[in-house]
Amino acid sequence: MEHFDVAIIGLGPAGSALARKLAGKMQVIALDKKHQHGTEGFSKPCGGLLAPDAQRSFIRDGLTLPVDVIANPQIFSVKTVDVAASLTRNYQRSYININRHAFDLWMKSLIPASVEVYHDSLCRKIWREDDKWHVIFRADGWEQHITARYLVGADGANSMVRRHLYPDHQIRKYVAIQQWFAEKHPVPFYSCIFDNAITDCYSWSISKDGYFIFGGAYPMKDGQTRFTALKEKMSAFQFQFGKAVKAKNARCCFPHAGRILSAARTTPF
Repeated sequence: MEHFDVAIIGLGPAGSALARKLAGKMQVIALDKKHQHGTEGFSKPCGGLLAPDAQRSFIRDGLTLPVDVIANPQIFSVKTVDVAASLTRNYQRSYININRHAFDLWMKSLIPASVEVYHDSLCRKIWREDDKWHVIFRADGWEQHITARYLVGADGANSMVRRHLYPDHQIRKYVAIQQWFAEKHPVPFYSCIFDNAITDCYSWSISKDGYFIFGGAYPMKDGQTRFTALKEKMSAFQFQFGKAVKAKNARCCFPHAGRILSAARTTPF
């Protein structure tokens, strides 16, 4: 049974960045559901905007984005819609429009070879015994068992690591729903939509590579119904939809105020 200093579960941007930083300093193993290349297999449902804080982290690390992760167009404001008040305002924002899946794979490609990375893998069981973390995972067609001194959970909103560490800690959960439509708007835009009658979270839209992406976070019980109702309301704000060409759902968490530690945007506890 092989032993590591650190086992990282999940290689989204947070997990990949940590693996890159620890390379050469500790013996690291990293497990990820995504394939190493291509569009097959798991991909993260995400609008794909790189915020200024993330951009600054790349500046600190001396990294530049390759052109194949950047989407078209680049937009420098967000249309903010208050549905109940029928108000719309535009606010300047410096987001970079990216292809999220291509971005994730690029981040993984930056991990040095000294890190043992398993792509297209599935973590099946974790437990602590004899002052070590034990991890059973499936990769390359067979199950493997390793141990580690430290275990890092960067495995998303439905984190196995968090559920193991805090089995009784409940976090408010929402379903994030996104649909892709052929872009019909004469001027592409980003938007952020607030409508408390639909959700106490928010909804959004993003123009990207010829598509209009519309999504939001809604209560788990009737999320699809609320999503459809909001789409109908948005015609009053000149949103154009048509027939959806793709749709994805994902679980997201809405933590309460208090002491919160997060390894990634969707993994607070």
